[in-house]
Amino acid sequence: MFMRIFSPFVIPGLTRDRWRLGSTKSAAIPAFAGMTIFLTACGQAPRGEPPPGDRIACALDGAAEFAETCTLERSGPQLVVHRPDGGFRRLVIEGQGVQPLDGADVATTTPLADGGLEVAIAGDRYRIPADAPRT
Repeated sequence: MFMRIFSPFVIPGLTRDRWRLGSTKSAAIPAFAGMTIFLTACGQAPRGEPPPGDRIACALDGAAEFAETCTLERSGPQLVVHRPDGGFRRLVIEGQGVQPLDGADVATTTPLADGGLEVAIAGDRYRIPADAPRT
């Protein structure tokens, strides 16, 4: 009874016998405090300079409209498309199509009238310009 009345961390349904037998008090409170500190630190990263590369049009997370908020890095046949939130996709252009290098999601490629490609991956769409290197 003493622990339930005077403990600053009262856990409903926890009896004195459970408190004494298990390490619930010693494990739960530090774990809770650690997760609280960890989750507090998990905010959005501060905005800095955009990643190097050319700005390209993208429609992220199922958006209908394109905006030039993504950047494209080129390294031979490999491309890296950076999202404004810090995410990125590694791609390689093969002939008339695009394949993701990380292989997690399937890419669908649609040719554009200007010779570029529209690449759709998991709800995101990117417009790759015609002058991007091809293999």
